[in-house]
Amino acid sequence: MIKCSAIILAGGKSSRMNYNPKGLLKFKDKKFIDREIEALKDFSEIIISSNDERIDNEYKSFHIIKDIIKDIGPMGGFYSCLNEIKEEKSIIVSCDMPFLNRDILNKLGSINFEEDCLIPLVNGEIEPFCGVYKKKILKDIRKTIDDGNYSLRRFIKTLNVKFICIEDNNNFININTVEDYNNLLKEDK
Repeated sequence: MIKCSAIILAGGKSSRMNYNPKGLLKFKDKKFIDREIEALKDFSEIIISSNDERIDNEYKSFHIIKDIIKDIGPMGGFYSCLNEIKEEKSIIVSCDMPFLNRDILNKLGSINFEEDCLIPLVNGEIEPFCGVYKKKILKDIRKTIDDGNYSLRRFIKTLNVKFICIEDNNNFININTVEDYNNLLKEDK
C-alpha cells in the first residue's frame, strides 16, 4: 500500500464538454472514474471530490467530499479534499483522464520529496491535474482563494515545486470537449 491519499476531482461543471459529470462518460465500456479507481487501487485511500448526486449515489462506498467553497473550480475540490485526507500527501487527478496508468501513478505517489508538491512535466508541459500535493499547502490554498485567485496553474507558481519529466504520448490526455470525446470513441472502434 502506498502511504499517499488519492483524490479524484469529479466536481466540475464540464462547461466545455456540455456533459456533466464527465467522470461518468465511458470508454471501452468502463466509466472514466472506474478506470481511475482501478489505477489508484494501491493508494492508502481514495477520495472523490463530487458535487453531483449521480456520482454520490453510484460511488457511496467511497469517501465523497463536497466543495466547502462552491463555484471556484478545481481549487474548491483541492482545498476541500486536502482538508480531509489521512496522509500527509495526496495524488490529485482529474476525472477526465481515462488513460492514467497504474504504474506511473504508483511511481508518482511513492516519490519522497521535500517540496510542497510534485508535478509531472509531460513532454515539457506541466500537468497539475495529476500531481502529488502535501497537506501543508492548505493555508496557501486558502489565502489564494481568499485573494480571489482560482487558477491552479497560477497557484502552483507560488509553491516550491519538484518537477518530474515524463515522456508520454497517451497517459495524461484530458478529455475536455465533445470533439475530444468523439475522437476518443473513434479509438474504441
